[in-house]
Amino acid sequence: MSEKASLKIHETAARMEPVTLGGNFSGRVMLTPRDVRTTKGPHFWEARAEVRADLGKGARSLYGAQWRPRQVLNPRRDKAHDLQVFEGALKFPDACPVNLETPDHYEVVEVPFGRLSASYTRRTKVNASREEANRMGVAVSSDRYWFAIPFSQDHGPDDRAVHFERVFSGEGESRTKVALTNREYARRFCTLNDLEGGRWLDSRHLIMQMVGLVALILSFGAVGGIVGSYLVLRGDSVQGDYWGAATIAVFVIGLVVLGVSIYLLMKGRKSEPI
Repeated sequence: MSEKASLKIHETAARMEPVTLGGNFSGRVMLTPRDVRTTKGPHFWEARAEVRADLGKGARSLYGAQWRPRQVLNPRRDKAHDLQVFEGALKFPDACPVNLETPDHYEVVEVPFGRLSASYTRRTKVNASREEANRMGVAVSSDRYWFAIPFSQDHGPDDRAVHFERVFSGEGESRTKVALTNREYARRFCTLNDLEGGRWLDSRHLIMQMVGLVALILSFGAVGGIVGSYLVLRGDSVQGDYWGAATIAVFVIGLVVLGVSIYLLMKGRKSEPI
């Protein structure tokens, strides 16, 4: 991480908001400042690079506090956790991830990794706005990884050019899948961080996957309709050639749609190195 990016993160950390909680969670917690953003995933039709990374590798702690709920719902998982706010170690190219232009500002983004059951935050009631309640829930249940990403004028996290998606693995793991919509930026990102195995998914294949999924659902619906209709009408007077022809027609259509869906799903999974 560059010196400017690190400075931006430390300036942001100095503005964390202390809040004292009671009830199921008791104690003092530091809330993430309101101007820290979370990333949004690309639209399903947008081409993107996907590369996996471990956010915990090289991360430096900015703040830590041990939390444990008073009411334990899951004894195996919901033990005391030393929840941290980390300065992430991933490096970002000195270019805007949207258009590769020279950046003029940094945006601090947060990637939360939940360490306690989500049921706690759902059951805990607080007298606060929804936005503040969400920040409290993250603070008492998650490790938080912060990154300062450079953007050019009029661009930021809302452009969906950078997104972190958690990859569920072992307990306490911090693996993520990073989605980047600019291919050249993705290449620079992988080079900076010595990351390998990234793949590029173009829009055509992503749309094929979506159409294939819809077709798969329709094919199951057709088969389910045949079975349901047969069970309902089995003892009724609707029989003979009409019922047989209709059943065969729907069944054939269902098989055709199923075949098309499988083809599109397999074809849509095609990708290539970044």
